[in-house]
Amino acid sequence: MLKRSLPPLALFLALLAGCTAPPKPVPVVASPVPGSAPGPVYGQAAPGTRAWSPQMDAAERQLASALSGTGVTLAKTTDERLWITLPGDLTFQPNRSALKPSATAVLDKIALALRNVPLAELRIVGHTDTKGAAAANDALSLDRAASTRDWLVARGMSPVRIAVAGRGARDPLASNDDEAGRATNRRVEILVGEKTRVAAPASK
Repeated sequence: MLKRSLPPLALFLALLAGCTAPPKPVPVVASPVPGSAPGPVYGQAAPGTRAWSPQMDAAERQLASALSGTGVTLAKTTDERLWITLPGDLTFQPNRSALKPSATAVLDKIALALRNVPLAELRIVGHTDTKGAAAANDALSLDRAASTRDWLVARGMSPVRIAVAGRGARDPLASNDDEAGRATNRRVEILVGEKTRVAAPASK
């Protein structure tokens, strides 16, 4: 059977159409941005990678007693972490990242309670309200998280087990339309988890 070929003009038009056809759009995949409202999900651990050890249980009980009446809240997350929230107005002066004495007293208690959890890993996240420029709020929230970390490190906690982040005003817990809501949103969160111990392989 003879193969039929396109006439020269038709072949030229087909090639021209192929050259001028718009390229297929590249799909845009949004990067996951961790947040905290209504609960902390920063780098949520995969199931089975965190453990609630007796040491964590003891630390929770010690912190619940030590932080009572301070204005600091304590909760346990669904991925086996302690969630400690320090109100911003208790912890810092307005628009400053230096710790208040009331905050350092609280952080001393936290460091003491976590001393017996050698595998504890902390993620400290600073938050602001919406007043001011977004870039300034991002920087302030990160500086406040770093100040919190530095104090804990000075109290004997390992710096390699502490990560910090500044979320600015991205994760409000309340409305920013009134002062009460803005005060709620100004905060530092400390997430404390303990990695599951990996069992050594059995010897043959």
